[in-house]
Amino acid sequence: MATRLRELLTAAGLPDPERDRGEVHRTALSVVEGFFGLSLPRGRIVNGTPCRPSGR
Repeated sequence: MATRLRELLTAAGLPDPERDRGEVHRTALSVVEGFFGLSLPRGRIVNGTPCRPSGR
C-alpha cells in the first residue's frame, strides 16, 4: 500500500522543495483523499486552523 501511495505522490510531482508549501499540501491531500477515498478538512490542514470538537 505504501509503495503505491508513494508512486502516486511521485506522479503528482512530489516531493518538490521548489513548490509553494500550500500547493504541496493541497496536492498531497488530493492524492491521499483519492487513494483512501476520504474527504479531509483541507482548510484546517492547509491553513493550520486547529481542529475543535463539533458542538462546542
